[in-house]
Formats: sequence, structure tokens, C-alpha cells
Amino acid sequence: MSRRSNITSLHLDDANRRCSSLLRDDFDHLRKSVGKRQARRHRGASNTERRTIVSRLNCCTNYIRKNNNNDTNPQKEEITTYDERNHLQVMFQLEGSVWPEVLPYCLTNTASAAVLWYSFNKRGVHFDISQDANGYMASLLSFLVVSRVRMIYNQSMFSRDRLTNLCKSCEELVQTAALLTSHNDSRQAQKWRENIAYMTILLLKRTMTALRRHSELLKMERTDELKKEDSENYRKPVKMAYNLRKEVMKHKLGNTFKFEVGAMAMLTGCIDQYTAAFNELEGISRTSFPFPIVQMARTILFIWLTVLPLGLCQQDYPLWGICMITFLLTFGFLGLEYVSIEMSDPFGVDTTDFDLYSMAQITFEDIYVMIYSIDGKNAAEKLVNRVRNSATLEQLSYKVTPHTTTDW
Repeated sequence: MSRRSNITSLHLDDANRRCSSLLRDDFDHLRKSVGKRQARRHRGASNTERRTIVSRLNCCTNYIRKNNNNDTNPQKEEITTYDERNHLQVMFQLEGSVWPEVLPYCLTNTASAAVLWYSFNKRGVHFDISQDANGYMASLLSFLVVSRVRMIYNQSMFSRDRLTNLCKSCEELVQTAALLTSHNDSRQAQKWRENIAYMTILLLKRTMTALRRHSELLKMERTDELKKEDSENYRKPVKMAYNLRKEVMKHKLGNTFKFEVGAMAMLTGCIDQYTAAFNELEGISRTSFPFPIVQMARTILFIWLTVLPLGLCQQDYPLWGICMITFLLTFGFLGLEYVSIEMSDPFGVDTTDFDLYSMAQITFEDIYVMIYSIDGKNAAEKLVNRVRNSATLEQLSYKVTPHTTTDW
């Protein structure tokens, strides 16, 4: 498995594009719903709509830049990048590749094939290996290895879709809460929006931490203490989702919601989508690939790779030909097996795993921008500081329990 990656801040260009889209859409909404005068009051008091939007966007861009630069614990994981049009780079890139793991086996099997070829052709040592048996074993192995890779790939893409649903549900919850109460400038409404955003951020943070910590625990010896910790990590997002539901229901804003009939259904529906996606991710992360299939594929793979040079020596191949065929077949079958191993746990810290923290960070910035556009800079700064303080308290508590992964 690859090394633990270092962490840095998120790209600002993506944040700027999201800021521009959200702020322009929000200004149009305010202008249509509450009038041009109140829209200007929300936007920062400029004489024209164009100057208002540009001024607001610049302030928000500078605010996000300062937030990224001053973050107490910024995180961004290394992921595998490549240029599909550069064939040589794709073939020989080591980062995120199976070459480091597979190459020793390829060289060992190729050297074994060269020795056997020399013994068969120069020393007259003969080996009686059935070519039909070798072919049957290759067919069975191909089915097992390729089927496993396909199933794990489908499961990985399904997990990626559920992670997207998590982030999407968080954004939709905060945006819906903000737009339903955008006409309400009372202190109570602003506090309610802040609490919804704050609890949503903590919920997503805790969910990503639970998935990442479970991946770390899989590499450790399973003890009762670690099993209890793993169960508790998965239990915390469920409790936080319940508390978020209670915060949504006890808004105490009276009849000030827009579309009041369906307001609660819209808000709780976002939480329903989140909990459904989380439960599916928990089930995937806790379910291992069936061991009998792994055992059969691994056993047949190494037996076939061992007898492969014996069968090839009986064919009329030159030395370089048998070495090349042995090398490529070993790389192909063993490489697919390592690919399935790498993809079996997509929530870890390998370069081929999902970048959980960056996905969450994008969602956090969208939430900050939404609060900024509705309640202003002070409200957004207060929310950011509140999230940072909660992270600091969690890190202090982790010093007492060193097994728990560091939150961000």
C-alpha cells in the first residue's frame, strides 16, 4: 500500500467559480423575491447591480483566500494524476501504479523461464506438461481474476456515487434552509441558519472521519478496543443526523417560511438522502469481498504462474520470446490481482483512493459562501471560527485516545 499523503489547501479557482455562480443566482433570487432595495442591503450597498455583484464577489474571494491561508489544519491528499495522451508517461509512471509490487514477480518468473528454456534446449532436460491442462487453468484464472476486478470496480463506482450524494445532500440542506428564510433578517433566523450550517458541516466531517478510520483499522490487528472504536465512529454520524433533524424541527420561526406547507418535508428530505447514502457506505465498508473467491483466484494464480514457464518451454520459442511472453503474462494477471486489492478499500490513504477530505472541503466552502451571501461576512466568519474551535477541541481530546484518527 502506498504512503500517507501530505495535506494542503484547496485550489482557489474552483472556489471562485462556485462563488460567482452562487452569488449571481442568489442576487437574482433576492431581487425577484424581496425587491431591489433589500437585495442591495444584503449585497453591500452599491449603486448599480453590476457593481454590487462584483464587489460582493471580490469580498467573498478575498475571504476564502484568507480562510485557506490561515486554516489551522488544511488538508489535501495526493491523488494519482496522468495525461492520457502521453503514452510513455502512462506506461512507466510509478505513482499509483502496480509496477513496484508486480515487477519483482515478473523478473523472478522471467528468470525461471530462461533457466528452464536453457535446460530444455541445451541440456536435453524434458518436461511433460499438458498444454490442454495449462489452457484450462488459464481460462478459469481469467474468469476469476477479471470477474473480481469487475465486481470491485462496480462497487467502487457505487461508493463514489454515494459520497457525491452525501456532499450534495449537505449543500441542498443548507441552501434550502437559507432560501426558505432569506426574507427573514431577524437574529433568531440568522442563528437558526448558522446552527443548520454548523451541524451539517460537523456531520459530514464525522462521516468522512469514520470512513477513513475504518480503513486504517483494517490494517491493524482487530482487538475488542478497536472494534468498539470502529462501532462508535459509525454511530456518531447517526446521532448527529438525529440532532440535526431536531434542530430543523424546532426552528421557532412561526409562519415565516416560504412554501411553509412543504418546507419541513424539503429539509428533512435532504437529511433522509444523507442517512440513506451513509448507511449504504457503511455497509460497503464493513463488507469484505467473499474469501472463497479470493482464495481460489489467488491459489490458481500462483500455481499457474509457477508452471507457465514449464509449458512454454515445450513450444518452439526463442529465448527472448519465452522471456517476453512470461513477463507480460505475469504482469497482466498479477497486475489485475493487485488492482483489485488496491480498489477493494477506496476510503484509505493510497494515491488511488478517494480524496475524502477534498470532497468535503468543497462542500464546506459552498456552505460558507451560502451563509456569506445571505447573512454577510460576519456571519460567515463566525461560522468558520465555530467550526475551527470544534476541530481544536476534538484534536485535544484525541491526545487522550491516540488510536483515533486526527480530524481536520
